[in-house]
Amino acid sequence: MRELKTDPKKPTKLLVITDLDSTLLNEDYSFMEAWGVMRQLKLQGFPIVFNSSKTLAEMEVLAQEMGLHAPMVAENGGVLCLPVSEQWQDSIQSGTVKEAMEYEACGNYWVHTPGLDRERILAVAHQLREAHGYDFEGYGDWSVEDVVEHTGLDPVSAQQSLQRVATEPILWQDSEEAWVVFEKQLVSEGIRVLKGGRFLHLMGEPDKADGLRSIQALYAHQEPDVQWLTVVLGDSENDLGMLSAADIAVVIPREDGVEIEPVAVEVIRPKGLASAGWAEAMRLILERVERVRIREV
Repeated sequence: MRELKTDPKKPTKLLVITDLDSTLLNEDYSFMEAWGVMRQLKLQGFPIVFNSSKTLAEMEVLAQEMGLHAPMVAENGGVLCLPVSEQWQDSIQSGTVKEAMEYEACGNYWVHTPGLDRERILAVAHQLREAHGYDFEGYGDWSVEDVVEHTGLDPVSAQQSLQRVATEPILWQDSEEAWVVFEKQLVSEGIRVLKGGRFLHLMGEPDKADGLRSIQALYAHQEPDVQWLTVVLGDSENDLGMLSAADIAVVIPREDGVEIEPVAVEVIRPKGLASAGWAEAMRLILERVERVRIREV
């Protein structure tokens, strides 16, 4: 691993932006292997930001469990979420956050949907299914019990997963030929498709990389005298955009052996899976940051 190149005139801080499933979270949704290094990051004032396909409802529970109070990017970049506080209200009012007037209070967060909303996506997809007889089903068709069956989530988590505002996960059960036609029809309506671990996600144009750029702008506004180094952690194709925009990209290995190739300034590939690999990589990066601090003293 190479040494970090930093400006000695500015303090260096890490901005950690992470995927959740199979990255920070294990298959059973635990994260204990990463808990120790997460505490180190928090003690040093390094933000940990979720950027995931999960809903705000799902991520808020995780953030509370981990003691995190940072902004979040939900539904693969389709939803930006800022904690309700004076700190982030200032960023909205200053114009740092685009479309500031479109942020709405949602419990403990201000929420903005920069692309299409789910109602529009569902209307188009279901109209096409009815008109052409496509064979697929998704969250818009399912009860809580169905989500439990298809995802392995517990009922409470399944209910949280259903609280979507900008994406529709589907399971395609038709032919490849039919899919090609269906996808073209979606694209013509401004809907794109993202392949996730289990589902195909129908969504608007904004993606995880767009969410990352919004988060970077927020923290640059909050602490303009800090030299922020963006560390991004992910494992799958839908993480490629944000990984490629990182100063340091951490590619968590997958059980199926499939490798992704982000085009980032630096790419780290830990050996451990999920939270174990997350912790392995972040410990190495923290050691490098400490060496930089020692040189600067």
